[in-house]
Amino acid sequence: MPDNPISRPQPITREEQAFVAQVEGWVPDALLEEVAREFAPADVVPEQLARRMGEAEPGDRLRTAVETAMNGSRHFGALPPAERSAAAGQASLAAAQVIDSNLTIERQEPTSRLGEIAGKVAGKAVDRAFRGAYRDVANLAANKASERLSGALNWSRFHQMQEAQRHAAVPSAATAAPQQRPTDGARPTDGARPAGRTSDNNRGPIVR
Repeated sequence: MPDNPISRPQPITREEQAFVAQVEGWVPDALLEEVAREFAPADVVPEQLARRMGEAEPGDRLRTAVETAMNGSRHFGALPPAERSAAAGQASLAAAQVIDSNLTIERQEPTSRLGEIAGKVAGKAVDRAFRGAYRDVANLAANKASERLSGALNWSRFHQMQEAQRHAAVPSAATAAPQQRPTDGARPTDGARPAGRTSDNNRGPIVR
């Protein structure tokens, strides 16, 4: 049976979690609202999701959006809890990386930071001015997060197929148990007839 060629979802590291928290600390509310619109399932109002994201601590805001999207899809029901949590973390990290790379101005610096745009968007007028750009960034972030989630689903499907093949290859107890035959000299049980005999009027073949 071939091994699963798709990697199992792995939890993000502490450094990666710190990076997500740093990015979320710079993200303006207007961008969070656009991210919420991208991730909100049909039964969740985007404004409510944006409010929940804003109330969460930095490091959990993008994850709130990702987990809400996962909860609104039936496809993630078969994903084991550990892998489900890891997939949410990976998707959040992917979204944070997109946001960081698209809002960074001084790209030549050794460490990426969110620069002047994210630092000066507290005013509503500036938020409105950048609304179109935020929408594009949120769309890119959602697409990258979806790629990570799709990878987790592919792993889950292949894992289930492997398990089904493994169970099919193991014989059941009924078929695996050998048929027990009476040994020579064993007395037949009550109601049973010796081998080679049926009834007094219908005798079977006699082994000589």
